[in-house]
Amino acid sequence: MPIGTDAVLLGAWAEQEEPARILDIGTGCGIIALMLAKRYTEATIDAIDIDEASINEALGNFRKSLFAGRMVAEHIDIKDLRRPKRFDLIVSNPPYFTEEILSPKQARAQARHGISLSYDDLLWSVSRLLSSDGAFCCVLPEANIKAFVLKAEKNGLLLNKTTHIKYNKNKSISVSLLRFSRYNEDLEIDTLILHNDKGNPTEEYKALVADFYLWA
Repeated sequence: MPIGTDAVLLGAWAEQEEPARILDIGTGCGIIALMLAKRYTEATIDAIDIDEASINEALGNFRKSLFAGRMVAEHIDIKDLRRPKRFDLIVSNPPYFTEEILSPKQARAQARHGISLSYDDLLWSVSRLLSSDGAFCCVLPEANIKAFVLKAEKNGLLLNKTTHIKYNKNKSISVSLLRFSRYNEDLEIDTLILHNDKGNPTEEYKALVADFYLWA
């Protein structure tokens, strides 16, 4: 599975103070989990996916990494996941499409539309698995955010931070990075522009992903 910009942005942006246990829901090839393993050197990372081929790919990538001893990949539905301890940081690049808007290819559709994993199921699961002081971070298209935030609130998850992503300053917001916790804090909002007028990465974008990209 190719690595998308959304996943890289989420892996670089998601944060929590010294998390001991991290969960990546819908890990795909494992890129977000690997980025978090690099950033949080004391954390253990559980990565799950309902697609067996994705888990096999993630397992291969984990085994080749320097963090293999702290990473686990499991082929399981999030609704069925049980752990004796809750997670300090949960991340997900969740389904983009509703049942009415399906991807053309079956595997991509399963990974990207809300039939396999609805927002209700995702947020219920996050609330069940997140520690009392934990954070949940995800990336969503702008059109889905309002409904998602309302569903999150019903599960006791409150939006604390939003970073809107624009391809360049003249483009509309494409996706937004969202951070939730169980606490009602002042909402922090900012915007990240990825490319300048010449089509090159902005300094802000390069700074965010500096630990993971080798820029020419």
